[in-house]
Amino acid sequence: YTLVGSSGTIINLIIFFYLTEYFRIYYVVSAIYSFILANLNIFILNKIWTFKEPIKHNFLRKYFKFLSVSITALIINLGILIFLSETIGLYYLISQILAVCIAGIFTFLGNKKFTFKK
Repeated sequence: YTLVGSSGTIINLIIFFYLTEYFRIYYVVSAIYSFILANLNIFILNKIWTFKEPIKHNFLRKYFKFLSVSITALIINLGILIFLSETIGLYYLISQILAVCIAGIFTFLGNKKFTFKK
């Protein structure tokens, strides 16, 4: 799970940075797009590698469970990102790194207990 989560974090941060810096997209919008793309990657890798399920086995049902956990994690991520950037004044990329790590803990626990429970 750590490797899958780390790959998702790297994907998230790279997309976030490029969308914000090079495409000049507002950092909160960039956070939403990068989160969605990273989570699709994480779902597929978790399904077939971490939790060792066939890709077609209950795909849509599992994906919607995963999506509900992910949307909650996205809300947590955005709340932390905005709070740290706007209220505390941290650089948006540092705020996002912290937000992704904190939301990642929630995502792991939610997916382990809800999405991929056996």
